[in-house]
Amino acid sequence: MFHTDNIESFVQNMRDAGCSEEDVLCFCECKKKHNKKEELYILETHRKKLLCEIHEIQSKIELLEQLARGSTI
Repeated sequence: MFHTDNIESFVQNMRDAGCSEEDVLCFCECKKKHNKKEELYILETHRKKLLCEIHEIQSKIELLEQLARGSTI
């Protein structure tokens, strides 16, 4: 469940989304300094990382499907 009512909830949401502890700590520092631009950069960077992982997994699935179609089993 997504909550942003306090920093503890935001930190938990970041952890649930797979952010590293380093990213969480950096984000908290940015939050204290009201550096919204850097906060968004941290979140967007992690989002891009997750998308790359999805694409890598998708490519592996496609390769397995090609193998299955070409299989004589």
